Amino acid sequence: MLKTPTLVITLLAFHVCTYAQTIKAGKDVAKTNQLANAAPNKTSSITFHLETVAGIGPSGFSNSVIANTDMLKNSKDPFYREEYKAYPQMKNKPALDSLVEYLYIVNDPQFFFQNYVAGIYSKEFMIKKMGHLKYELADTIKLSRKPLLCYIAVIAGFNSNKQPVYMVDANNNGDFSDDKTSPVLSRIMDEELMVNSSQTADITYMYKGQVKGGTKKITAQAAVYDKKFAVSFSFPEFNYLKFDYKGKKYIAISQPRSYEPFYTIVPDRPYFTGLGKSKSVKNGQFVKIGDDTFGLSSVADNGNELTLIGDDIEGFRSDNTVNRTYIKSKPRNTDGVVSRQTGFKAPEIKGIDVNANAAKLNAAVSLAKLKGKYVFIDIWSTTCIPCIEEFPNIKKVYNLYKNKNFEIIGIVDERSPNATARLLKLHNVNWPNIIMGKSATQIKGYEDINSYPTTYLIDPTGKIIAIDLRAEALMNKLKTLLGV
Repeated sequence: MLKTPTLVITLLAFHVCTYAQTIKAGKDVAKTNQLANAAPNKTSSITFHLETVAGIGPSGFSNSVIANTDMLKNSKDPFYREEYKAYPQMKNKPALDSLVEYLYIVNDPQFFFQNYVAGIYSKEFMIKKMGHLKYELADTIKLSRKPLLCYIAVIAGFNSNKQPVYMVDANNNGDFSDDKTSPVLSRIMDEELMVNSSQTADITYMYKGQVKGGTKKITAQAAVYDKKFAVSFSFPEFNYLKFDYKGKKYIAISQPRSYEPFYTIVPDRPYFTGLGKSKSVKNGQFVKIGDDTFGLSSVADNGNELTLIGDDIEGFRSDNTVNRTYIKSKPRNTDGVVSRQTGFKAPEIKGIDVNANAAKLNAAVSLAKLKGKYVFIDIWSTTCIPCIEEFPNIKKVYNLYKNKNFEIIGIVDERSPNATARLLKLHNVNWPNIIMGKSATQIKGYEDINSYPTTYLIDPTGKIIAIDLRAEALMNKLKTLLGV
C-alpha cells in the first residue's frame, strides 16, 4: 500500500504530471493542438531519411522518473489501479533485494488503445486517459488494433554484493531469464559512459500502415524518492542527417519519445551534446533554414523520416531524400503567424484570476491586454512537485520586477477540487493564475502541453523570446532585459 502522503504525491508528480487534463462539461475531452498554418493550400514538400546513432542527442543529459508498477497496483486511486491491469506480468525475475519493477511505455496512445481493444480497459478509462494524453480520439484510426511492443519492461534492485543493478527485457518476451544485468550508475554526465551502460530493447511500431520492428536504447540511473530505492531512465540515441541548403550545411535531428520528443534543424557544427528547448520544433510548427521558413509536416518511421513543407525546396541537396514534390506557389508570409515557439507571436491567453493573494480576485486576465510588457507564462499542475518548488524563485523575480514592465500569468492544471486555491494560499503566490478547463479560460495553442512546469517569456511585442526558463535562468534573462 501507499503508506505515506509523500509517496502519493511523488506518484502523482512523476507519473502523471507529464500529462495534462482538460475538463469540459463534466468530462474529459481529448484534443490535439492545431497551430496556425501559414502554408498555402498547395505547397512543395521534401522528405529525408535520418540515420540512428548512439549518443546524448539534442535534449542533453536528461532523464525521466516514472511510477513503479507497485505504486500503480496499490494506489488508493482506482484510476491508477485500472491502468495497472494491462501491465505484463513478467516471468523469472531474479532474486534482488529492494526489487522495483517498471514499465516504460514508448507510445502511450498505442499502448492504451490496444489494451482497450483487447477488452482490458473500459471505455470510460480510455476516454479519460486519452484526455490526459491530449490525444484526439478520432486519431485512434491511425493506431494498430493488434498489440505492438510499444513498451520496455525493467527491473532493478541490489545483487548479492549489495550493488544496485538493473535488467531490461531486451527481446520483449515477458521473461527475464534470458536477459543480462547491468550496474545502476549515478548522475551520468559522460556521453560514452551513458551509451556503454545502456541496454537495447526490441520494439514494434506502425509505419505506412504496416508493423515494423525496431530497437530503443535505455539506461537506468539511481534515483531516490521518499528514501526508497528507485531508478530514472535515459535514452542515449537520436536520429540525424546532414544536408545542404543553398550552399550552407545543416543538421536535421530527431529524438522521438513519449515524453517531450525533440525535433530540430540547426546549422552544422563539429560536435554537440545538447541544445536548448527553444530549438525544439513540434509537428505543425516552423523552422528557419537560412533566410527561409519551412513547416515541419511530419516525423515518421520511429523518428527516421522527416518531412518539410515550403516554397524553395529546390535549394536542398542531400543523398538521403526519400521523396520530393514541387508545386509552384507564392512565397509564404509568417510575419503574423501565431505559433508556440521562439520568434513567433504567442497564442492568446484569457481567463479569470482565481488567486485571492493577487491584486484583484476574479479579475479578467488577458495576454493581449499586457502588450507592451514582458510576460512570463508559468504552466503548472497541482500534483507537480517541481512546479510547486519553483514558486519561491518565481516570487523573488516577481517582487523585483512587477513594477518594471513585467507580469506573470500562471496556468494551472487542477487535479482535485480547490487544490489551486489551497496551494496558492499556502505558498503565498501573488501573481494572477487561471485554471485550465474552466468556461472562461481560453488557451488555444497551449492545450496540448503535457509536461510541467512549462514556461514562456514573451516580449512587449507579443513574441516568444525564451522557453523553459527556471530559477536563476529567468532572473538572469530579466536582468539583461530590464536591469537591476
